[in-house]
Amino acid sequence: MEESKTLIPVYIAPNEALFSLAQSLLDNAEVEYYTKGTNLHLAYGGPRIIETMAENVDRAKEILKDFIEGTPAIPDDKQKDEFSFAASIGGISVIILLIILCVVFVRC
Repeated sequence: MEESKTLIPVYIAPNEALFSLAQSLLDNAEVEYYTKGTNLHLAYGGPRIIETMAENVDRAKEILKDFIEGTPAIPDDKQKDEFSFAASIGGISVIILLIILCVVFVRC
């Protein structure tokens, strides 16, 4: 991508409610943004990320500034690793639970 087309994360949402609220704030301000992880969190509990192009980062961060205070915005590398591990364990737990439920209900 060109430098101006590089997507930069401006918010990583810890849950769906905060993700939707952040999207709403950016929509109302007519800031163009992109999302990642919106389907993965259903299966694996992964993060929901809002990114914007480099030229919109300052404006997006200004709009989200008050909202981000008190919520995790962009975790450092250690937090990302811990979150990825926790999300993996959460996803594996869901899969194991589904397998157990399938076995129990098929036998009944």
